[in-house]
Amino acid sequence: MMSTEFEESKLMVEMRNYIDSYFFKENLKFVEIYQLESNYFTPCKFIKKSEILEIIKLEEQYRINNALDVVEKYQQLSATLAKPCIESL
Repeated sequence: MMSTEFEESKLMVEMRNYIDSYFFKENLKFVEIYQLESNYFTPCKFIKKSEILEIIKLEEQYRINNALDVVEKYQQLSATLAKPCIESL
């Protein structure tokens, strides 16, 4: 049985970096207005649209080629999320 610990996928890390890259200039204004740390919205690495599209295509291909793994991970996640709901009854 696999661990119930869920690590953040590469896709999610890169999506966050892309979103922070895309909005970087606007976020700097937000940081200034609300006096946040200047690196609050700075992505770990800047990603272009073409790069994130390629990452998404690779993830799609991985999910197609590893459908059983993907289903198992979703089942584990669903079970993990359902447990607190059941326990609260």
